[in-house]
Amino acid sequence: TDNGISKGAVNPYNITVTEDHDIVAHFQSDVLTIEAVAGEGGIIEPEGIVNVTFGNSQCFNITAHTNYYISSVVIDGEDTGNQTSPYQYCFNNVTKDHNISAYFTQYAYTITPSAGVGGTIDPSTPQVVPIGDSATFTITPNGCYTIKDVLVDGESQGAISTYTFENVTEDHTIHADFQIKTYEILVNQSEGGVIDPAGDDGIVTVNCGSTQCFNITPDEGNVVYDVIVDNSSVGVYDQYCFTNITDNHTIEAVFVIPPEPDFEADRTRVPPKYPVTFKDFTRNNPTDWLWDFGDGEITTTREPVHYFAEVGNYTVTLTAYNAAAKDGVNKTKEHYIEVTTNPIAGFTAKSKGGIVPPGVEIEFIDTSLNTNGVAYGWIFGDGPKGAISKNATHVYNAPGVYQVTHQVEKPFIAKDYAYETITILQKPEADFIAHPVSGKPPLTVQFEDRSLGFPTSWLWDFGDSVKSYDQNPVHIYSESGNYTVSLSVFSDEGSSVKTKDGFITVQ
Repeated sequence: TDNGISKGAVNPYNITVTEDHDIVAHFQSDVLTIEAVAGEGGIIEPEGIVNVTFGNSQCFNITAHTNYYISSVVIDGEDTGNQTSPYQYCFNNVTKDHNISAYFTQYAYTITPSAGVGGTIDPSTPQVVPIGDSATFTITPNGCYTIKDVLVDGESQGAISTYTFENVTEDHTIHADFQIKTYEILVNQSEGGVIDPAGDDGIVTVNCGSTQCFNITPDEGNVVYDVIVDNSSVGVYDQYCFTNITDNHTIEAVFVIPPEPDFEADRTRVPPKYPVTFKDFTRNNPTDWLWDFGDGEITTTREPVHYFAEVGNYTVTLTAYNAAAKDGVNKTKEHYIEVTTNPIAGFTAKSKGGIVPPGVEIEFIDTSLNTNGVAYGWIFGDGPKGAISKNATHVYNAPGVYQVTHQVEKPFIAKDYAYETITILQKPEADFIAHPVSGKPPLTVQFEDRSLGFPTSWLWDFGDSVKSYDQNPVHIYSESGNYTVSLSVFSDEGSSVKTKDGFITVQ
């Protein structure tokens, strides 16, 4: 420098002296330095402090490790951006110190998740995954949904709840689809009305969490008696709604029509103050009863016992009630009960209304009322012989149906009769005929039961592997041949078989 002003690196330096001068010469070493640094994921060669002779050049080779790339090269503080590996940078005509730094980044790929309506996927945002690493996604349906399918890169993986991408080397997508749960409501229709909707084959399919209402409409003359949901009564509704459905259900409606009252008394002719038992035979689900005995007495007992105090004829009325007949429906039997002091015939038999075989003694027991001073008589229905005792025994020797008559008489005042039927059976004896018994195929044959002893069931074997349980069947023979026919008959007394070899000829 001359008087503080640089004159450059000159040698020699000449001046013309016209004043004072202050000349200073500055000197520097002819060796310069370049500092080279490499970050994780690659190398720079040479690395460290590199000496360079003034004016010379120095090159540096930068190489990324496997799965990394050169993301930045900084030269003297200036970032030159990412470079392709391997990369070389040279400092030419070095006249000052320099520095160079290389930075590397591991390759990474993006996994993009998505989810349809009804659930979530976690994580839900795009994930950057270093090459070779793994990433796991969890699929969770909402309360009323299930996983329908999981698509990875567009390919179905099924209804899975987790998926892991292993050794990631490229971008991926993952998508979860969900489907709403459905439940079935079984609609049980019953006589007397309808439930709407009825569904397909009685099944209404609904979505989870939804509401489903059913309209309950009785037929004309009917009313809704009860609604039964999941086998439990819920009361009377004209519309019932299932809300927030999370399970299968059943629904049924019970309809009723007005009752049809009917009744019987165990005796319709009795002495005064004799107990009469009334049996209720009302149909269509009665819930309440009101009896009027015609003597000023009433009761709400279903099957009462009543005592008629005075002689006379009494009209009895039964009124039955249910939800369809709140005012009741009446059944009246005019002059139904006769209260009298005259004899009233009656009897029982050990086989009364029943079945006994021939030769068995039957005992007849008198149950007549008002019998003071009466005479008795019996007619057994199998001939003129009878009996004049209060109680009697009799033996029937032949099968048949016989009417037994029992007479009680108060001489010169009144008489009465009681009647019962006795059935006498014996072990059945099978027999049969048929017509025609021969002909060309197809041959239609009418079979006729001629069995004795009152059989109650029949079994035919037509000889061609076909059987029948009819008493008088018709059978068609399709093939030529001789057929053996058998008939088995059955009753409470036993059974019998009749077989006729070669009975039917088809040719």
